[in-house]
Parts: sequence; C-alpha cells; structure tokens
Amino acid sequence: IRHQPRARGLGDVYKRQSQDQDWHDPDGSCNDWDFDEQNKNFGAYLERKVKPQIRELLTQYGPIGLIWFDTPYTISREHSIELRDLVHSLQPDCLVSGRIGNDVGDYGSLGDNQIPAGRVLSDYETPATLNDTWGYKVTDHNWKSSSTLILLLIDLASKGVNYLLNVGPTAEGVIPEPSAERLREIGIWMAINGESIYGSQGSPFPYEHAGVRMTSKPGQLFIHLLDHEKSSIVIHGLLNQVTAAEVLGLSDPVNILQDRIETADIDRLELILPTNISNIEHVPVIALNIAGDAEVDELTVQQPDGTICLHAHQANIRPGIDSTLEILSNGLTAGWTDSKSMLSWQARVYRPGTFTVVITAAPIHDTEIVTPHGVAVTVENVDNNNRSVEGTLSNTERSSLPRAQYFPEFSTPIGDLTVDTVGTHTFT
Repeated sequence: IRHQPRARGLGDVYKRQSQDQDWHDPDGSCNDWDFDEQNKNFGAYLERKVKPQIRELLTQYGPIGLIWFDTPYTISREHSIELRDLVHSLQPDCLVSGRIGNDVGDYGSLGDNQIPAGRVLSDYETPATLNDTWGYKVTDHNWKSSSTLILLLIDLASKGVNYLLNVGPTAEGVIPEPSAERLREIGIWMAINGESIYGSQGSPFPYEHAGVRMTSKPGQLFIHLLDHEKSSIVIHGLLNQVTAAEVLGLSDPVNILQDRIETADIDRLELILPTNISNIEHVPVIALNIAGDAEVDELTVQQPDGTICLHAHQANIRPGIDSTLEILSNGLTAGWTDSKSMLSWQARVYRPGTFTVVITAAPIHDTEIVTPHGVAVTVENVDNNNRSVEGTLSNTERSSLPRAQYFPEFSTPIGDLTVDTVGTHTFT
C-alpha cells in the first residue's frame, strides 16, 4: 500500500501470500479431492514453489515492509522458521506476519474479526472486514455501520491490538462506495479523536470497565465513553493523580473528583461530564492528564455498578492431574477437558451482598456451546463460610456486542452467591 505512513522506516510495499493453502499444487494443502493427502510432500512444495516465490518478491521489487503470510493450516514449526529466516536473510527489515504459523512471526495475529477478551501484552493485530467478505462480492451488502467499526477500532486499541481493516476493490480496482463512505466517516471521527488511537498503548487496566474503553500514552489516559448519555462516570483502581481532563472536540470543562474507599482499599475517580457531550457523534473521548505514567490496581475490584467481573485471562490456573488447561493470547481458556482443573481469582469487594452469577462463554469461530458443560463458582468467605453455586452452560442468551458477531458469546445465569464481608476474597 503506497503513500501510507511507514512502520519503523521500512519500505512501503506489502505482499500477501499463503505459504500453505494451495489448491493447484499436488503437494499443497486443502485440496484432497484432486490429490491424495497420503502422497503429499509438503517440504518439496516449499522448495519447489514457496521459497522461489519469496525470493522473487524480495529481490525483484525493491524494499518490502511486510510479507503477510496466511492460512498456516498444516505447516510445521520447523518449516515456519525456515520461511521466516529466509525472509530476514533476503531483507532483514521486512516484517513477517504472525500468520506464518506456529507463533514464530515478528508479531502475532488473532483470528479474522476476532476481538480478544482482555489486554494483549505483545504485538498483535486483528484482520477485519467491512462487510462479511475479504474480496469484492456483489451480493454481500451486510456492511457494518460506521459506529460499529469505530467501536471495534476502540475495543482493539484498548487491548493493545492493531486493527487491520480490509477493503475489497472491484475488478476495475474501485473501492465500493459503501466502503469509501464508512472510511470517510471513520476519518472524520479520527480527525478529532485520533490522538487517543495513533501511537497509543492499550488500557493500563488488565480488564474491561463497563461502558468505557481506555487507551494510554505517557502522562495521559484516554477514556472512550460507549454510553454518552451519562452525566458522569466512575473509575475504580487508577492510582495516579488526575491533573486535567477534557472532552476532545469540546471546550466545556470536565470536573474531577478523586477519593478513596478506605474500607476496601479502592481508589476512586469520578468525572462530571458537560451536558453537551451527548451531541458528539459516535464515541466521545475524555483525555486525562495524569501525574506520571498510568499506574493501576492490577487486582480485580468491584465496579461502581456493583458487579465483580472475573476474567479468565486474569485467573491463576489450578491444574488437575494431566491437565491441558491453558489461557490463550486472546484471553480465553482452552484445553479445559477435566473436572479437577480450576481457575482462581482474588477480588476486592466494597459492597458485599448476594450476587447473581452469570457465566459468559465464547466457543470457537461461528459455533455454539456444545452442551452439557457444567460449571461451579465458589467464594471463600471469612470463618470458612464458603458458598458455592453450580449450573450448566447454555446457548440461550447470545451477546449482541459488535465483537461477538463472528465469535459468539453466550451468557448463562447459574444462580446466586453471597459474599459476606468487605475486603479481598478468593473466587474459584
């Protein structure tokens, strides 16, 4: 892609290539109707076809900033490393995408249109579509709205993930007008709020806050207000002093109140918002100047609306014998096939009481939960007065959030659980 800002001073040419999926070559993957899988020699395919093409791309077309490999369905770790090293030997500054497979790329790649459940600490991107199609498809009119695309951009940025947004030009090389219209609207929003996205890091918090998403820069915190009908917002767990606050694009003041819930050791920030914030289209952004780089309470804390959110990516794993339970880079669990393995959290509670326990589960791409799956939640109260509740996951309540369009999320209420006292409690 020419005439775009260059990453790390690299060349401005981008190439996409599948190093694995090949329906035409007898040794490539994914064509078992013409070629017998038992007779395929993938190593020979790499030497005969893939490596010569890589050499051509990296020696005949000048500086290449990135080769975006894709569809690593069958490639081994050894072969992925071979291709990565070949690229770097020919052009040391050329980036290799995570889709080269086996976690050996220069950065990671999440699934197509996938939004991680929590903050991602290493370099990642999510490839995403404007409708449901990667190329041009005359019958695909399922365009995401500009508001949805902006929400997805914010959600990914808040987790430290780049948004690789795809456009599908026609055979004549024309960007379809619905695509162009949405890109223009995103550009209008970015013209006002781009400083909260460009050059930013993800949220300093390891978990989401209800109704907002955050990004950060040295000495700054940006709060993206998903519900701009609110007159104020409250954030728990920010340890820095806030020295100034403004709504990007507005001149009206934002009033700052900071105090502390001493009984539960929770720092509290309240922002009183200007009344005309509801006039902002899409998502308003509140820019905070803070003393120093953002510091937060990493422990799960009860939120201002009373909820206690226990995210899998924050949990400690208590493995059973021969457990394969793990937490993936997208923040979700995998390999949880035994009833002895557990996840464990500590959380600060300042308003004890009886809580409805809701389990949110996200199966793999575009599928439903395979039932039955039983789950139990226990809280360790004082004086060994532990309480538990258990139930079975279901597909009844599907999330309508934009991030759940392709990777569905299902919520199941399983019963009530009582937390007796203020303080830090262990949940499993």
